[in-house]
Amino acid sequence: MSSIVLRSIVGQVKPTSIEIDTIYSDVDIPEEINQAQLTHANLNLTIYNNSTADADVNLMINNQDFTKNLRLTGRINGKINSYDPPRATVLRLGPEQLATFLNPPPERIAITGQAVFNPDGEIVRITSSDYFFGLVNIVSPLAFSLNDTINVDLDINESDINEGDVPDLEQTFGYGKITATLSNRLPIGASVSLYIGTVGDSTIFTDPNSLVIGPFALNRAVTDDDGYAVEPVTSVFEDSLDSQEILIFDNDKVYIAPKVVLTPTGSNGSYIQGSDYMGIRATARIKINAGDNLWDDDK
Repeated sequence: MSSIVLRSIVGQVKPTSIEIDTIYSDVDIPEEINQAQLTHANLNLTIYNNSTADADVNLMINNQDFTKNLRLTGRINGKINSYDPPRATVLRLGPEQLATFLNPPPERIAITGQAVFNPDGEIVRITSSDYFFGLVNIVSPLAFSLNDTINVDLDINESDINEGDVPDLEQTFGYGKITATLSNRLPIGASVSLYIGTVGDSTIFTDPNSLVIGPFALNRAVTDDDGYAVEPVTSVFEDSLDSQEILIFDNDKVYIAPKVVLTPTGSNGSYIQGSDYMGIRATARIKINAGDNLWDDDK
């Protein structure tokens, strides 16, 4: 007798409990704001049901070390017809539910729990291709609150010095000054310092020979009632250079590295848009005594 293979069965199936395999998902937060608290995040868990039977799920959303968790429950609707594509049901947790869970943001989340297959005990068609699977993501505009200051190191810029254009600074120096023009279209205030040195990597911030200009306090951009920046704020700052500080420009090459410290936002947080920016432009002005004349140059 040949074997019989059943591709589908139709009948009344009792509610059946199913243990759901753990779902893992990494949480990617930009390194510069990994100390921030996301204030408008939504967690979406999309579960695909390739069966005509419904399922009730009872899930726990856990952080990476299972010290924080949130419960998520709901009904995962079955397909109308067995030949339809998998039916998607989205379960959501909103900003208020996620506020504590995402402070601080976890590096990874794990979803565990159970499902009750065909909870109402209806007549359903069960096939060999029935399955459930889920995808989880945390969706948020770049909206966050800062409870403390956050340091942001920006790109280091290189500037070549033409020795033929610069006299002996030790012998002819009159005075010097740095002028910095700062534009801020971020809805966050900041403190900005400029490091000028002869090393082109992150050690410029700790090199004792680096010249430090600032810090300068920069107000946040003008915002609307919803907290979005609508108009930049521009400030001009000046700092004088003494005879020792000016010698930093007596090199073939100097590097300029901005350091930005974002200031706390308050509990309501801030929204960052793609059009937001912070611009920094700095010039060094040196006056040189040359005999009875005064030599003046911009660098």
